[in-house]
Amino acid sequence: MTDTDTSLARIRALVETRRWAEARQHLTSVLSASPDSAPALCLLAQCELGLQQPEAARRAAAAAIAAAPDEEWGHRLHALALSQLGRHDQAIAAATEAVRLAPDLSSSHWVLGHALLGSPTRAKEAYPVAQRVVALDPHDADGFVLLGLAADKHKRRDEERAAYHKALELDPDNAAAMNNLAAMDLNRGRLGRAARQVTAALQMDPHEQVLRANLDQLALRLLGRLLNAMLLSGFVLLLTIAAESSGDLPTWWPRAIAGTLLLATYATIAWLTLRHLPAGSRRYLRGLPGRLTGKAKLLWIVFLVLSAAMLVAAFAPGDAAGVGAVITILIIRGFQIALVVMIIRWVVNKVRGRS
Repeated sequence: MTDTDTSLARIRALVETRRWAEARQHLTSVLSASPDSAPALCLLAQCELGLQQPEAARRAAAAAIAAAPDEEWGHRLHALALSQLGRHDQAIAAATEAVRLAPDLSSSHWVLGHALLGSPTRAKEAYPVAQRVVALDPHDADGFVLLGLAADKHKRRDEERAAYHKALELDPDNAAAMNNLAAMDLNRGRLGRAARQVTAALQMDPHEQVLRANLDQLALRLLGRLLNAMLLSGFVLLLTIAAESSGDLPTWWPRAIAGTLLLATYATIAWLTLRHLPAGSRRYLRGLPGRLTGKAKLLWIVFLVLSAAMLVAAFAPGDAAGVGAVITILIIRGFQIALVVMIIRWVVNKVRGRS
């Protein structure tokens, strides 16, 4: 074994343990001595991908292809880098070439499926590719994660969930499978279950951005659930205030009791979800308002205003309570109008779809 081979073996060991920066540093000396070494260039591309440097990875993979055009590895890494850069058509072409060069290698098909899933127009084509991946290597958890993502594009929910569970059966520490199961539970409104899945995945990979995005989605779903509870229970509070104003209720105590019960309900809803999250993720969620944009930010503002209005309506004396009640009524009316508009738009879209 040559010195270069020994160095590359050491670097591969570093790459396998995700010590990307250290591996890249060692590759610098290898490539200075052998600049056309395709294995070294591929390892460099792999390190750059691990360090979230897709353009540098693309250049290294392109150099590896130039050095060894008939080697599948360079084309596969080139496809991954192009996918991260959003150049989906080129990524699909590079992955297709990798499959041509190594048709029996599951990783080549996996990269092709990954590239197809990233394409806005060709994502559904990933399904048969993912099936081929698991057929070639039925013990690869990542292949079943890919199959789950591909099944999602065809709305095959049972198959999608089964694929993620199979991935976890093969690899109990697979953060991607847990994350995707959490996303499915979020979409179905199962917030407690989603929180448990996100928590387990975050413990495995606390720096994964997709997991953190799911954590934000969890918080927004919880916010929406609390807002729905407020809108429904707001009627109870308004009826209590109306009865107090008409003299049917002699004191403000019924209003305060109603407000206390509402607060207890909101706290219970929040606790049932957030109790599953570790302290670190709760600290991360405190920065959520600063990350919100567009409709999500508007939802947060409405939540704060409605919360303040209902607290004033429940606990403030006389006229101040009336002001809180008026604001609560206006917000409820606003949501009623928005709901009617959404229903009308849904009906119009259905009619247009049939014509």
